[in-house]
Amino acid sequence: MNQKVSVKYFDIPDKYVELDSPTVYSIAEKMDFVEYCKEHYSPKNLRYYFTDKKGRKVSPRWIITYLFHTGSDLLRHLNDETEVEVYSNTYSAINIFNKIGVKVEEKNRYLD
Repeated sequence: MNQKVSVKYFDIPDKYVELDSPTVYSIAEKMDFVEYCKEHYSPKNLRYYFTDKKGRKVSPRWIITYLFHTGSDLLRHLNDETEVEVYSNTYSAINIFNKIGVKVEEKNRYLD
């Protein structure tokens, strides 16, 4: 089952993106996404992540933030009929990814 979830970024009132697991894994493989992450994030502090097809650990937050902050062509105009999940923090991102079937793991901070 390939469930899609419409996701709205908490501080962008008029846009949303539809996410499903194939879309998430496709985005994680794109070189511009990889470069964006290298510029903006540090994987050494990553607590919640999924593993992409190349074995890289990726935060659900990175995917959602990337889409909205880069003006992705996947963004759609929000209307009153669109049911959305609001992304506002790590836990909302985890919830969204769980709904679309992307397994999010938690790093055990006490073993490192």
